Amino acid sequence: MPPFPEIEVRFGRKHVVVCGLVLGVFTNVVYATWIITPVFINGAVQATFDVPSEVTALASSLLFVGWGVASPAFGVLSDRRGRRGCLLASRAVGTWANAWSALSTSFWSYCGSRFGVGVALGGGAQSMFHLLIELSPRASRNVMNCVQSGSFSLGVAV
Repeated sequence: MPPFPEIEVRFGRKHVVVCGLVLGVFTNVVYATWIITPVFINGAVQATFDVPSEVTALASSLLFVGWGVASPAFGVLSDRRGRRGCLLASRAVGTWANAWSALSTSFWSYCGSRFGVGVALGGGAQSMFHLLIELSPRASRNVMNCVQSGSFSLGVAV
């Protein structure tokens, strides 16, 4: 017997909600963290904290380090504690880290907040992908995966 028994369900309201969540979160997350931050905000960070541009790249790098650390950690946690709880926890971490980013009074505090945003992104992406696949019937998993990947690509393009 497989570890997760297959439950056949039809495409319904729950799947539409999940698709909307995926589209909204991935489009907004990618748009806000990858496009706006490096292009527009790094200049403000340089001026506010009086640091050279080479040093501001550290904040962007820490975002991806946080993503790399959180993705496997949230994967294990979501297997043990449940997908929805981990998704909500990653959203709470993201809210806290973004508020910390806005209220940072030093460059190193700002770098720490960007690491927290990366943790939220890694945890959210991992939990959301598995929640999406688990809620999908086997016949529509490819479509759901395309919706998730498409919304991610849309966020990068925007």
